[in-house]
Amino acid sequence: MTHRVLSRGRRSARRSGALALALFGGFSGLAVSAGSATAEVNFCNETKVRRSVAIGYKGESDWQSSGWWNIEPGACGKVYDGPVRNRYFYYRAIDPKGQFQGENYLFCTQPKKFDITGQKDCAARGYRLDDFAKVDIKTPGEDLTVKISGPDARVTAEPGTPQVPAKAPEPFGKPKPDSAAKGPIAKPKEPEAFSIPDPGAYGQPTTITGIFKGCEPVDGKTACTVVADSWKYVATDDGRSPSDLFEQMAKLPLNSGVTLSGDLGIEGDTSVDITLRSVEPEEGALDAPRGQLYNSLVGAWRSTEDARSTIRFVEDGRKFDYYDGNAVAEGQFKVGVDCGGVPSTVEQPLVTVRSDADPAVSCYGLLSVTPDALSLMHLPRGNRLDYVRDAN
Repeated sequence: MTHRVLSRGRRSARRSGALALALFGGFSGLAVSAGSATAEVNFCNETKVRRSVAIGYKGESDWQSSGWWNIEPGACGKVYDGPVRNRYFYYRAIDPKGQFQGENYLFCTQPKKFDITGQKDCAARGYRLDDFAKVDIKTPGEDLTVKISGPDARVTAEPGTPQVPAKAPEPFGKPKPDSAAKGPIAKPKEPEAFSIPDPGAYGQPTTITGIFKGCEPVDGKTACTVVADSWKYVATDDGRSPSDLFEQMAKLPLNSGVTLSGDLGIEGDTSVDITLRSVEPEEGALDAPRGQLYNSLVGAWRSTEDARSTIRFVEDGRKFDYYDGNAVAEGQFKVGVDCGGVPSTVEQPLVTVRSDADPAVSCYGLLSVTPDALSLMHLPRGNRLDYVRDAN
């Protein structure tokens, strides 16, 4: 198979879609370009007790740790406002008793206000060593709100700034002395530095939506495939894409919808390499049984009522309608439980088709499908459409 660098012609332009200018990189996984953007990070306390927050992040030349921000229940506070360099972010949020269960990521701290460069040799420099937890934020947007909740003070993150803080937090405070790490911590972990390159670093930036076809080992590396527009997009865990994205894709059901953002690389006859920046499963991604139904639909079917009418479902999610051998319509199809976002009123799974010529969604109840026969119900009209497998 001959390979060439992907051209910028009609095919690649069609695949580009909406260019994600701020993609999944930088400080604590912020979806901004690495090394150049700035972000404001706010912590909101949704627990029932006051939390003293310290943070760890990748600075210009080394790891940094800063603290403490005392944030009352229901309040929010800005803990960072500056350049972003790394997608991973670390935090410690102790309660009034000085308790917090970290994840064995160790940073230097001290009881009073601090801003410390480096996370090595803490004791020798007069600091103490404390246990932090990691945040990997995968949402687009420059500013972030990190919400602390639950008895273990774990966090969720979302783009944007908090609406209205319940009340202004104290800018800094002094945590309880017993918040220091008690003795050695088992198997300490090194903070992870993974800077996402700017869009275009490995090829033409693109965003594509397609059908997940699985992951498999290739030459000792994981390769995951998504098909769209009759092309196979292959992402390989070769160190250029975040490894956790491959873990995320490996958990997706086969034939579920997914959107990839990244850079296009080498193009083959029917496939193209893609370096990933983000993976977004379709909302309500197909479960395994629906994935099996999807596979069962793929192929050509001839109407039992009019032998000149045929339909074809293609592996990459396209549906084609023919009459007397001439194409009369085409579009994207899905197997799901709603019709264009409206919940189904029938018990059967739905096949939805969005025509390329008409943005309206056509919906069909999937009455039955076997290797040789297919029965659909057109909704909301209710007329039954029966097909047999077409060998042509």
